[in-house]
Amino acid sequence: GEYAMLLYNFEEAEMYFSKALLLSPNSPTIIKSLIDITSYQGKYSDALEYMEQLFYLEPYNKESSLDLYEMYLQNDNFDAANIILDSLIINHPDDQDILFAKLNIQYANKDWNAMLYTYKKIFLSDINQSDILKKIYELGIATEKIPLLKQILWDLKIVSDDEHILQYLIEVEVISTEYDAAITLHHELIDKIGNSDTMIIRLGELYLRNNQFNDVILTL
Repeated sequence: GEYAMLLYNFEEAEMYFSKALLLSPNSPTIIKSLIDITSYQGKYSDALEYMEQLFYLEPYNKESSLDLYEMYLQNDNFDAANIILDSLIINHPDDQDILFAKLNIQYANKDWNAMLYTYKKIFLSDINQSDILKKIYELGIATEKIPLLKQILWDLKIVSDDEHILQYLIEVEVISTEYDAAITLHHELIDKIGNSDTMIIRLGELYLRNNQFNDVILTL
């Protein structure tokens, strides 16, 4: 079979490996060879069947499972693709490749709540990702998921001292007209990054929104 593959005689190679699979139906090596052979020949439905067979043998195998996921996506079979990712997440709960793949499905389904939770999980897998915090904030604002966005940011504040969390929380509390909370967070931000003219002006604006006119005068 392998000799036939080297000679690019894929039909003969498929015949040999198919016979070998009858003798060893649970051999991942043989199934992987059949996936390659059928794919080379453009027999994608056959390749898909072998990929599914391999998944049931090795559901923990990230590489082959993601290949199956991509195949399902190409066929617009989002439900099946989602099942693959759910299985992979069980075996690889903090793997960012899998979590980002999960985001693609959630985006296609316009499942904004699930996307926010997945972004949260991605950030928790590595809390040095300010770009992920920005995505969480922008997605929450754009989809008007303010209560959930606020909850996630407060949760992340417990585990990370990233200043962007404070900045985004201030804006979310302002949107929620929770000015007392926004002012408290702004003072915390000043303690963290230091004061400046911009920070003073922003604090004055918060005091003004909260009808704390004396504090506005003292601040400015």
